[in-house]
Amino acid sequence: MLKKSIIFMMLLLFSIEDVRKKRIDILPLLAFSVIGAIYQTVTRALTIPEICGGMLLGVGLLGIAEMTGESLGYGDGLLFLVTGIYLGGWDNCSLLMTSLVLAFVFAIIQILVRKKSAKSEIPFVPFVLSAYVLYLGGQII
Repeated sequence: MLKKSIIFMMLLLFSIEDVRKKRIDILPLLAFSVIGAIYQTVTRALTIPEICGGMLLGVGLLGIAEMTGESLGYGDGLLFLVTGIYLGGWDNCSLLMTSLVLAFVFAIIQILVRKKSAKSEIPFVPFVLSAYVLYLGGQII
């Protein structure tokens, strides 16, 4: 329950920040990564390879951000690096895939109602938060 609460609060905080500022501050991300490392050290909920696998997804997203001139932001890559500490590889990958689907559906709807163009930028972290809420809902059922 503690892990779920930490992740939820982190994603809520960064969703608000992403919508308001269109960026994510690095110091709170660093703090959440340290908290995650302490959590994993104390609980041993995941193995080191599972944690590294989760973090590797974030590293991959940072590479994509570099290659695409930040079509996907560095903050998003760093966020998934941190969520990887908490969730491990498979759950972090599931979180990313669900987030991408939600963002895609939202973007298509915005284009169809002509509120946005295909080149418009949208904050991504709110979709990560929504995906996480769906993830939590799936665990309850």
